[in-house]
Amino acid sequence: MTDQEGQPRPALVAVPPGLVLNWQREFDKWAGDSLTIHSYYGMDRAMPPNNGAGVDVVLTSYHTLRLDVKKFADPGQIGFSCMILDEAQHIKNPKALVTKAVKQIGNIVGHSRFALSGTPVENKMDELHSIHDFVNFGYLGDQEAFRRDFSRKIEQKKNFEMLKTATELLKRLIDPFQLRRLKTDKNILPDLPDRIDFPCVVELGATQKDFYLAAQEEFTNKLETSRVQAANHNFERRGHIFAMLEKMPHHLLSPCCAHGRQASRSCGESQSFAYRSCREWQVHSIAAVA
Repeated sequence: MTDQEGQPRPALVAVPPGLVLNWQREFDKWAGDSLTIHSYYGMDRAMPPNNGAGVDVVLTSYHTLRLDVKKFADPGQIGFSCMILDEAQHIKNPKALVTKAVKQIGNIVGHSRFALSGTPVENKMDELHSIHDFVNFGYLGDQEAFRRDFSRKIEQKKNFEMLKTATELLKRLIDPFQLRRLKTDKNILPDLPDRIDFPCVVELGATQKDFYLAAQEEFTNKLETSRVQAANHNFERRGHIFAMLEKMPHHLLSPCCAHGRQASRSCGESQSFAYRSCREWQVHSIAAVA
């Protein structure tokens, strides 16, 4: 591929640290010897020589981009024909250092930028703006203008007509620059393996069940106390529910997990209780798998 001046340059691919080796394997599998891949990652990382001449792809991680942003943003050291982000939700926060580094490099790369993401919007519309701001800098306006014209109108739930108008307008703006694949698309169904389910029912041991019920009772008492005494019960209630949702799976997985944090008081001697329950849990798990 070539840069804006028609010079052959490598493509820059940025991925989460845990996916660097996976991308290397995929390049080896699908590209073989047809592409020259240079991995810029790890303690002994080094830029390809001769401004990247003879290299097709430079593969690196978001963390490495942030650390070495000056090198990647220096055309004297290396230039790129395009920039590709995998799991682009890593730049959803425009104030994060990694986001600033990626966009600084992207603006120097220039004309060809791509973002791959399965979750372009996780919590709020500003995340979508941050990703599109990398792909098409300035296309959706600055962050404050986007909030005024789209985020606030879409995230509010009272004025349905305003929400619908803003959503339709935003969709028309981003659709020409966005390719979306669904698992239901007929073109990609042949590429997906059949789903294989192995149901495995594991009964709770007697002690483990007591552990679970004790924790359940403890949270019920907390909710009742909050309802009577708390000045802002609705707010506290949500906090207690989230705490319960976090703690209860520990009992289902293994009471040792809950004991490591703190067992419910109504369980009595928590340490011996947890370990007895763990032994029961192991026996039941082995029996269920067998």
